[in-house]
Amino acid sequence: MSRFVIFLLAVWALMACTTQNTKTQMPTNDSVAAQMTSTKANTPIDSTPTMQPQLPDTSTIYSEEDGGMTQIENKLFTNTTLKALYQLTLKLGDIDNAELLLPQLPNKSQEVEVNVNGLISINYTITPGKATIEMEYEGGVTTLILQQRDTGVNRTIIHSAD
Repeated sequence: MSRFVIFLLAVWALMACTTQNTKTQMPTNDSVAAQMTSTKANTPIDSTPTMQPQLPDTSTIYSEEDGGMTQIENKLFTNTTLKALYQLTLKLGDIDNAELLLPQLPNKSQEVEVNVNGLISINYTITPGKATIEMEYEGGVTTLILQQRDTGVNRTIIHSAD
């Protein structure tokens, strides 16, 4: 019998802790409506679109060759162009020393001497539907390949050590 009484007291105490205070006043519909209209009047209209939640990246393929001396990252970007993907790659800093690349993808092939941070030169090879950017370092080469596909642009980043 005493166990039963203790059990009832425990249940009663638990219920007392979880029930809401009945003295709190719920807002009326009039006060809520007034609050909403005053908030709308004071809030500037934001013309920027809302960001969609980003899904995890599952389309990137990573591989290694030459016993780990060459790392390859390959990803297909849909609904974009070579120039737009080049700009996105620079903006996101997906490759080292992206700030040393030309701000715009050139229209024709060219080589740029850099000699900064161990980066010797950058070679841009531009062909119809494909751009290859080779960043020659003192210890290796980083290659960015952008290739137009039917469904978008395929981006390959290759890090090769000497």
